[in-house]
Amino acid sequence: MVFKSEEARLDYHMKLLRGVPLFRPIINEDIQELAKAMVELHFKKGEALLQQGDSGGTFYILRAGSANVLKDGKVVKSLKVNFTGNDVLYFEERALVENQVQEVTVIFTSDAAEVLALDRESFELTLGPLQEITSGMRARRRAITTRFSAYGSE
Repeated sequence: MVFKSEEARLDYHMKLLRGVPLFRPIINEDIQELAKAMVELHFKKGEALLQQGDSGGTFYILRAGSANVLKDGKVVKSLKVNFTGNDVLYFEERALVENQVQEVTVIFTSDAAEVLALDRESFELTLGPLQEITSGMRARRRAITTRFSAYGSE
């Protein structure tokens, strides 16, 4: 994809991140920092992003193109970016929380594909461990709920 400015590219990446449920509660300033930390990767038809059995530690958003997801050598899902919809094609978000073995292989089927990648180390350098962030959000929500409940009981 070609953007008219760096600001337009950053805004688009922020929009993609907002489409991932895991990131919705994160404030805009932090989403912007994550968008800056993401790396753009380019692939050709037949190239693999992930290999089943490899260790993982990176979160991905498919920005352009199409791919097949294979498990044990069989296609289990096909992915294709749809620019008219609001769906964000992302995978391996668990990699931001824990070490894991890749359960699938992802092979690109379009002539060209673009992926945004964010590894756990970059995420934690930018915002800190995801577990702490999400547990902190839960604690803040509980405190707000408790505060409003207290007002309602008077």
